[in-house]
Parts: sequence; C-alpha cells; structure tokens
Amino acid sequence: MRLFTLLADPDALKTLFFLYTRNNQPFTPKLLEKHLGIVSDKALKILAELRHFSLIKTSEIEFDDEVQIVYDFDPNFSFVPFLFFTEELIKRPCSFYYYYGRETPFIRQKQQ
Repeated sequence: MRLFTLLADPDALKTLFFLYTRNNQPFTPKLLEKHLGIVSDKALKILAELRHFSLIKTSEIEFDDEVQIVYDFDPNFSFVPFLFFTEELIKRPCSFYYYYGRETPFIRQKQQ
C-alpha cells in the first residue's frame, strides 16, 4: 500500500521518471528542486520514501567542515513493466478473453 501511496503523489512519480532518464550519477536534493521545481522539504520526503523501497542509496561526503549527504539512484528495471501492468489493471479489457477487444499494441514504437 505504501508504494501506491508514493506513486499517487505526482511529484514522486515525476522524480522517478526523471531519475530513470538520467545517467546514474550521484546527486543532492537540489537536483530535484532545479529540474522539477520540488521544494526542499518535499524532495527530502520523496527521497526518504524511495530509500525505503531500496531505489535510493545514500552516502556521506565530507567537504571541508561539513558532511554532505549524496544520493545514488539504484534503478529496479522491473519498475517500467510494473507501470505497464498497472495501466492494464486500470483499463480493464472489454471481453472475457484478455487478448480480444484490444485495439492498441502493448508496446508502441517511438515516432520519429
């Protein structure tokens, strides 16, 4: 239930989509503020939830006098098929057999 609560938050979903598009490089919450316009407190809450699901790892780096927490995205490649599956659960088939009545392909080619 906690995962679906997280995915129901538009900012958390935008964060996940954004992190999946990046090359896997360490970042701070400022990255979410800069690219997605998410305020600092909310970014920290989202990152804490993603850490709960083992999608984020943290490390501490010492700069001069202070310690900076750096986040690393650890993608779970089952997430993308999971989203496809949830869409299919929401848009129920219109006949008894699942493969009947389907008008759109499961995977569409990217239009150039």
